[in-house]
Amino acid sequence: MSEVATKEELDGLVKTVKDATDALKNAHAADKENIKTLVEETIKSVLASDPRVTQSRKVLFADNAPTEMDEVMESAPEEAKKALDNCFILSKVLGKPVQHLKSWRKFGTKFADFKKALDTSASGGGTEWIPTDFTGRLWELVRVQGSVVPLFPMIQMPTQVYTPPIQLGRVVSYMHNEQTADTGQTKMPVGDGNTLSGKITLTSKGHSARVLTSKEQEEDSIVPILPWLQQQVVMALAEGREDAIINGDTAGSQDSDDTNAAGHNRMWNGLRYLALNNSLSYDLATLTLSNIRANLRANMLKYGVLPQNLALICDLRTYIKLVDLDAVTTMEKFGPMATVLRGQLGVLDGIPVIVSEWARSGLNASGVYDGVTTTKGSLLLVYRNGYVFGERRTATVQVLRELYAESDQDAVITKERVAFSPTHPIASNPTVTIGYNIG
Repeated sequence: MSEVATKEELDGLVKTVKDATDALKNAHAADKENIKTLVEETIKSVLASDPRVTQSRKVLFADNAPTEMDEVMESAPEEAKKALDNCFILSKVLGKPVQHLKSWRKFGTKFADFKKALDTSASGGGTEWIPTDFTGRLWELVRVQGSVVPLFPMIQMPTQVYTPPIQLGRVVSYMHNEQTADTGQTKMPVGDGNTLSGKITLTSKGHSARVLTSKEQEEDSIVPILPWLQQQVVMALAEGREDAIINGDTAGSQDSDDTNAAGHNRMWNGLRYLALNNSLSYDLATLTLSNIRANLRANMLKYGVLPQNLALICDLRTYIKLVDLDAVTTMEKFGPMATVLRGQLGVLDGIPVIVSEWARSGLNASGVYDGVTTTKGSLLLVYRNGYVFGERRTATVQVLRELYAESDQDAVITKERVAFSPTHPIASNPTVTIGYNIG
């Protein structure tokens, strides 16, 4: 849905539902066996004939439904997904069709039933299906490798530029007295919907990882290194995502060493930038629990109320200083039943403390890198539901065979498209704060 619904659109939707109900009542041929089909066909017919239902809304009802292929892939054993990813990489590195690989023939033998299900559910049914992208397994590995990305809600983007509806306010309840009269009843009060929804635009950015391989490789010699190659791709993409979320700056004006205009930090503005540039930054030269509460948490206002919705993100040196605070519960004290996030090493006021290698510790007293004073750390406090990470599944694998020809190597480049955005305007919604000047 690309915009907030107007009253006329809502009235039209009510009428659409009523039309569908009336159509069902008038259908005399319905019986228990046919009722499901009748409902589906009737609703589709009414929606298709109603001009108030835009094409984008039709997609929500139909085109986004899981396909048979999606269901088959999701049910695949982990080993089969890994084998498919290997075949896809081999095809690209060797420049051969997948069908010509020995690994593909082995896959068809080892996972014959699964291969048959893939062929059957492929477009045009009965033709041999071949992998044209990584399975969801690789992207899941990328997600879980990081300690910061899993903190935020994830959206699978159906398009490269996607505008999801986001709720900005809360639904307000009202008192409603019992109505006993036959006429003149008081209508049930309804809330003001003006604050209930807004929108953000997620624009996916290209994000690439590169691995070098020898030109002398043949299929038999590449297969043993495929796990290593995949791990290199996974780690590069995961680390780039995390660095950009924490330190991203589209203009490159924040840190003096951010000089690569094509670097992953230029994909979006990260948490440190958003806090520093919206006057949500506070001097924590005296690192005490009282100062953290009074500066970072209190200044988040309503967003700082529930600790389970928050996360503290810091570098290792800042974490070591936090451990000296009596209020910090470190990981060895969690107990065997504790729920621990990846990278979480402590809890402060019920808030998980996440240590990231990409949280910079060589900053100056203002929370940025200037190349002069590089001894200070920082502490980010973030409202986790105030941000969303978008993932566009379509990826590409490209092999550059000439760039490194002099060193007798090929470059294997894997490219994804991702996005990161606040769900609330930061200027009026303090969903992130930062403490700087931590010595």
